[in-house]
Amino acid sequence: MRWWDKDQKYDILQTFYYPNTVTRYSLSRGIKTVSYVCLDGLTSRNQFLTKISELEMELYRRIRPSIADNLGYRMSEIGAKFIVPSRDEIRYLEQLFKVNRERCHVILHGVDEVYKSQRWSGKKEYLVSVGSICRRKNSLILAKVANALKVPVIFIGRMQENDKDYLRLFQNEVNNIYVTHLGNVEDLEKIEYIKDSRGVVSLSRGESGGISNLEAIALGAPLILPRYDWATLTYEGYPSYVDMSSWKLMLSSLSAALEGLKPVVGFYTPSWDEVASQCLDVYKGLLT
Repeated sequence: MRWWDKDQKYDILQTFYYPNTVTRYSLSRGIKTVSYVCLDGLTSRNQFLTKISELEMELYRRIRPSIADNLGYRMSEIGAKFIVPSRDEIRYLEQLFKVNRERCHVILHGVDEVYKSQRWSGKKEYLVSVGSICRRKNSLILAKVANALKVPVIFIGRMQENDKDYLRLFQNEVNNIYVTHLGNVEDLEKIEYIKDSRGVVSLSRGESGGISNLEAIALGAPLILPRYDWATLTYEGYPSYVDMSSWKLMLSSLSAALEGLKPVVGFYTPSWDEVASQCLDVYKGLLT
């Protein structure tokens, strides 16, 4: 978008970030904005840090509104509609950004058709964990759990190089017996690992729905997730859950989950075409 060009014509502005000063310019021209917002960085915080963020944002809105605009803290005044990929994120839009719930639409991430055309077999004894190796994903905790329970876990995903101390601790847990790290792999190779596995596991503190979880469900694989709001509100009891409140409960609940692993059946996983169609419905609602 050439936002500075007053001659550029458009009916709706779609952003994939917090609506800010640039999108306020469109609003001044009478053009409504739909913002696709992912809040996984915020949903992974505990209640204390979330409250601190709420107070900080409100302070900026009151005394430095221009900076608040640039940071997206006044998005409730700028955006007409908001799309989020999980129900958990709506309450953060309400609490932190003061966005009315009625202006929010939950549209799950899509899944490529290749995941829907193949089926899980579960021929092998390992679990798969898909995602970047980082603190938010609790990669180190999962690696420690795998070694403690002697349950093989194959980690697929790149290392986030900005946290070298954390990566070193994670690498110390890699033994290629119970903890194996493959890095990034091509989709077809990832699918084969998931199809042959006992299931897919994530202990992440926060996700915007989590595309890798939806891919596992589309393949028909069992899914193990942490008992955090992002997982329980998004997946509504379909996966097995791990109690993260203590190390002892983490081990016992994951062991119990492994005993009763079964494929996730009946959970809707949209294609990307279906996601686009749902977004189109939101646009149409603004234009009528």
